Amino acid sequence: MGQLDLSTFRDTYNIIALIDRDPGSQRIRNKFIQNCETNDIKVHQLKKYAIENYFTVDALRYALGSQIKDDLTCIDPGVKLEHQIGLDPKKKNKKIASAMSIDDIKDTDLYGFFEQVKEILTKQSHRLQPAT
Repeated sequence: MGQLDLSTFRDTYNIIALIDRDPGSQRIRNKFIQNCETNDIKVHQLKKYAIENYFTVDALRYALGSQIKDDLTCIDPGVKLEHQIGLDPKKKNKKIASAMSIDDIKDTDLYGFFEQVKEILTKQSHRLQPAT
């Protein structure tokens, strides 16, 4: 993400960036945020460690079955999910997310991000509709 020419995206698309809080790439992330600001691109940084930290335990069990220990009752928002469950769930993200509903994230900043995207798309679709 640190090497992207964001002006190309900005000039062609109406975009908003979503980034996580993984401290391992903080230097590059800060550079990316600055690059977004320079290019007038909105950035939403997740409050939790990563997108996987928004998964519910039930959704993890649905997608990963017995690989999720019975004693797991909640996800720590500040700790990499892989360290909490003992495996990398990224290859199953789509399946995990499909087991969730929007209500599962309703009270999170991720839902707020979705609302921002919805607002951008609504404005864009209104501009694209032909005048009557």
